[in-house]
Amino acid sequence: MTRPLPGGPVPAAPPVRLADAVHADPRYRALRARRNRFVAVASVVFLAWYGLFVGLSAFAPSLTATPVLGSVNLGFLLGLSQFVSTLVIVGVYRRFAARELDPFVAQLREVHGGHRGARR
Repeated sequence: MTRPLPGGPVPAAPPVRLADAVHADPRYRALRARRNRFVAVASVVFLAWYGLFVGLSAFAPSLTATPVLGSVNLGFLLGLSQFVSTLVIVGVYRRFAARELDPFVAQLREVHGGHRGARR
């Protein structure tokens, strides 16, 4: 960067990017902290549930082979429940985001002049 000549114009400060301004806002940090807490808890719960499924399959095959409905056994139902639990987590996250995160996002958009789909 060149130095201004004595008595010459002072160079303008570089413009602050919208993303930098938002990242510096304490409300943004609070938003990320809330989201990260939810993601951490949901991940631990899901991984524990998945670990239980894998553990039962590996170490209690006679239990998972227990017939439940005709040729459908407990292991098959536990495997299908992994998909169900994933959909439940998605639904819970959507509700959490609408209630807990979206108000923060709306505040940040209002304060920083952004709007949905804005690119700056």
